[in-house]
Amino acid sequence: MIPPEELELQLPSLRLAARAWGPPDGHRVLALHGWQDNAATFDLLVPRLGDGLRVVALDLTGHGLSDHRPEGVGYTFLDWVIDAHAAIDALGWDRCSILGHSLGVGIGNALAATWPERVDLVAGIDGFAPRTDEPWMAPTRLAECVQSRTHLRSRPARVLPDIEAAAARLCERIRGLPIEGARILAARGTKTIDGGVTWRRDPIIQAGPPLRLDDAQIDAFLGAIRCPVLLVRPRGGWPVDDDVIERLQHSIQDLRIELIDGGHHVHLEHPDVVAGIVRPFFESPA
Repeated sequence: MIPPEELELQLPSLRLAARAWGPPDGHRVLALHGWQDNAATFDLLVPRLGDGLRVVALDLTGHGLSDHRPEGVGYTFLDWVIDAHAAIDALGWDRCSILGHSLGVGIGNALAATWPERVDLVAGIDGFAPRTDEPWMAPTRLAECVQSRTHLRSRPARVLPDIEAAAARLCERIRGLPIEGARILAARGTKTIDGGVTWRRDPIIQAGPPLRLDDAQIDAFLGAIRCPVLLVRPRGGWPVDDDVIERLQHSIQDLRIELIDGGHHVHLEHPDVVAGIVRPFFESPA
């Protein structure tokens, strides 16, 4: 298996790290990971998608090897959407497909909705949009965010003995995550310090956003998607109510849902199964 290339993308105000697979002239795919993960989440899946793809997996801002936002600046869903759009520009791509997991699916769907001329397909794994709030919850959400940021800035970094301990911690936190997948995430997601390793990610991402979109705004994004969308839903993944699935089917014009066994990180648990679904989708005419 040929190892991925390591890339750096310079955006107007920050630097994004990425890893890339496949020939530069292959079918262009931007891969977007989930919250608190990193680009290595696709290490087992992408090599199984065939030789005709050029897949670039980003480390989102505040994750992996990418820059953190400046002190006092937090992280929001829409900021990550804007960063991903800037990354497409930095790559010199006029159009691409999206491969997303969890948070990355929501980012990809928002890209497809906002710039439909830039996105031809979206393949998502256990995700579709960010969590929503009722409008009346806005003051409480803002207060919680500020309080959480203050706490996280003052908390000392968690130090673990080694990458193996970091991987074990991920397995404890994420139900169904296999140890092999945890090691992959931990290898890119940690750095060595005195006494062991610590997480590279910006702890402020755990504070959550100061505001969340509401259901009507999410429906507007989903309803603006014009390209085909594939959603791979693991039975042991995030629980989704039937009425939410009905809303998805009503909002997205061309939606296909595949239900499979596995947990939230099913692409690390059963990469061959997921590849068997995603690969022909990317090979289909958009």
